[in-house]
Amino acid sequence: MKKLGLALMLMFLATASLLAPGVALAYGTAGGGETVFAVPSLGIYYCGIEAKHSLSGVGCDSTNGHLYRQRATLVEDGHVTLCHERGKDNHCNLGSPPKKHIPTLHSGKPLELGPYRCELSRAGLKCTVRASGKGFLMTKTKLAAIGGASVTVPPLQLAAFLSPDHEVLCWISVTQTFCATGGNQPLGSRQSLATVTDEGHVTICVSPEVAVGSECIQNWDSGLPLLQLGQSTEMDSFRCSSASNGITCTVIGSGKGFRISATEAVEVVQPQKTSG
Repeated sequence: MKKLGLALMLMFLATASLLAPGVALAYGTAGGGETVFAVPSLGIYYCGIEAKHSLSGVGCDSTNGHLYRQRATLVEDGHVTLCHERGKDNHCNLGSPPKKHIPTLHSGKPLELGPYRCELSRAGLKCTVRASGKGFLMTKTKLAAIGGASVTVPPLQLAAFLSPDHEVLCWISVTQTFCATGGNQPLGSRQSLATVTDEGHVTICVSPEVAVGSECIQNWDSGLPLLQLGQSTEMDSFRCSSASNGITCTVIGSGKGFRISATEAVEVVQPQKTSG
């Protein structure tokens, strides 16, 4: 499936750099199949549409200071990639705002270029494939697929993180990944540690009580970012995912690993997706 990647966003930025301040959008014909715009009222500082056959798609970046960062991309088959995050860490890999002026897209003046249509309304910025209606809706704080578009949520690249309930801490290195529980609890609480190596070897340590000098875990960092429910992070050979039943970390390829929460730590083998 054809996906719009960072290369396309960089190409959009390169296109934007050629625009002089005050240049109006030539809707439908700008740049011979390329055009760019912004929606400052929604914090959308860059959107690009590329309608050439070799690299076709729509990509938009928005930011609301350090509160929200968002990126949405759309390709002609209606597939959408969405990234939405909070905080200062730019895991969505947003580009820097272009130094030169970008025209503003105004409400009531839809932009159509090739197979794509973008329009601004009270609901937000909507970009779709004209033939199917599949696409995305972007506001200041929300990002959603619309029209039945298929969605990919790209994995983050967090080397260290906490579970949403702050009960599990994980670290990913080149050769192993480990997750622990109980480090933020008082003495007398349950503690566990699960480790998987890049070869798929799993070890699990469980202690019914947290004690001074415990062999399971000795350090805890409550300031790490959270891996929210439904999110995944990939680093080196490992993938960790957050779900309601805990954090699951496996070796990419073999699926060998573990699942850990405040109440359990177990070895798992996850089926791996095949390409095609």
